[in-house]
Amino acid sequence: MNEYSFIIPVYNEEQTIENVILDIQNKCSESEFISSYEIIIVDDNSNDNSSNIISKFKKVKYLKNLNNFGYGFSLKKGIINSKYSNIVIIDGDGTYPVEYLDKLIKEYNMGYDLVIGKRTGKNLNLSPFKKPMRMILKFIVEYATGTKIPDINSGFRVINKEKILKNLDHLSNAFSFTTSMTMTFIYSKYSISYIDIPYELRNKSSPSKVRLLKDSLRTLQYIIKIILFFDKIKLFVLISFILFVLSLLLFLISFYKIGLLTPGFLTFLVSILVFCIGMLSETINKK
Repeated sequence: MNEYSFIIPVYNEEQTIENVILDIQNKCSESEFISSYEIIIVDDNSNDNSSNIISKFKKVKYLKNLNNFGYGFSLKKGIINSKYSNIVIIDGDGTYPVEYLDKLIKEYNMGYDLVIGKRTGKNLNLSPFKKPMRMILKFIVEYATGTKIPDINSGFRVINKEKILKNLDHLSNAFSFTTSMTMTFIYSKYSISYIDIPYELRNKSSPSKVRLLKDSLRTLQYIIKIILFFDKIKLFVLISFILFVLSLLLFLISFYKIGLLTPGFLTFLVSILVFCIGMLSETINKK
């Protein structure tokens, strides 16, 4: 239980990766909860000096993707190639404080399958567009799973390897890897706990690789995919409800503008149709 594999995905992190490795090594050498560990770095085809910096650490296992396959793909590769039954994932950008590792492991040792470092602090939502986008995705995930989720996509986690290997095929190869992991663990009835950690400011010379719109749409794609696999009826109910509300709005508008009854009526019929399709698919699935 005291043996851990640290998986660090890296893409152009020459400014921060050395400090992240040193922080992990120093923490593991003094931690009472860790007797043996390995560090696996999966380089997603970086084109900066990251590989040369990593090569200085002889005890670090270095894997490199021949193409840029994505954040999630790199984590999957590291997990598959790990030798210990307990996994710690942490980003290589220095935004997650390694000194909080003991708190996560102490909670994990209580028997949880997944312990997530819940990000806190003023550095979490610096972009005016990130917060509303996160709130929308968070609402959809919480509605679908029926569970309150303090942080759906934190990149600092302690995981039971056996449990994540069972769900690896459902997880995204992109930045939505952690979101899809949270959802699959909830649907699989695995135990999850959250520990508050401060979120650090990124190094200015190492900008974020997240493309807000593109990666948000990809995250939404995987959220829908997982809902369809585990609990498809909730997706149909959500779409049906949105269409129903839209039909009511169109009916209200029709009181002020004659001739708009037809769009409202058609939208209402579509909402009923979507709901019926959802109920039918649920019946077929149970058979």
